[in-house]
Amino acid sequence: MKPRSNRLLPALCLLAIALFSSGCVYLRLLQLKNQLAEFEKHFAIDTASGVQVTCRHPVLYDDDLRWLGIEPQSITRKADGEHWHVRWVKDPPEGVTESAVYDVELEAELRDRRLKSARIPERYFEFVSKDLFVSMLRSTGSARIEREKRRAEVRTGGSASAPANRPKLAAIESMLGLPTERTVADGVVRCLYRYRPLTTRGGRGKPIEVTFVFDQTTGDLRRLIGKLPKGTLNFVLSNQPST
Repeated sequence: MKPRSNRLLPALCLLAIALFSSGCVYLRLLQLKNQLAEFEKHFAIDTASGVQVTCRHPVLYDDDLRWLGIEPQSITRKADGEHWHVRWVKDPPEGVTESAVYDVELEAELRDRRLKSARIPERYFEFVSKDLFVSMLRSTGSARIEREKRRAEVRTGGSASAPANRPKLAAIESMLGLPTERTVADGVVRCLYRYRPLTTRGGRGKPIEVTFVFDQTTGDLRRLIGKLPKGTLNFVLSNQPST
């Protein structure tokens, strides 16, 4: 059985800066947000094979990642740190048995317990442009935070957010299989995909959800919403109104 992959979910895990915590975790996430606002100074991007994001000045600790809902399936310890293999398992629609595996995988490197880099393999960008991913990543530096509601909104701009560069509804369903839940109302189609991380403890961790909101008529992607155990990150594409 050939695995199939979610091309945008790993990106949401890298973009989980919604500042929904308190104390030291909050301060580190705030520091990360400020770094993203000065992207070139603090990050390096390599798109030769997939996308690798390297933190020049790492701030997030391993416990911060777990708090956000990013837990490794396996850990390889090295002399200079750890290599994490992260894997999420999709919840299929009720009563449906899928013929393909739609799990999601991510590789991460930690140094002195801090996230140094994360890599998304090339195969994840078959239907999603690297330009769009990088544009979304850069945009998180200007996220509007609603801490009381545990929500952050990011408006992406520039040519990478243009409809021609965005995945269509048909491509997402072909790539990810049937959504865990699908609803149609008020001129939009919502495709919700729920995933649970496999952990080093042998079980499944707290679920995360990704919702794609498409224009019902054109099939254009309007919004991308990531719901983490500690809050929600809402990407609004091409200046679509918030709802």
